[in-house]
Amino acid sequence: MDIPLVTKTRDMLLASVGTLELGF
Repeated sequence: MDIPLVTKTRDMLLASVGTLELGF
């Protein structure tokens, strides 16, 4: 289990959502 990979993916997803929320 690569926890760092999962964390990185979640971080990217959260960043994308944050950007969308800021965009709107």
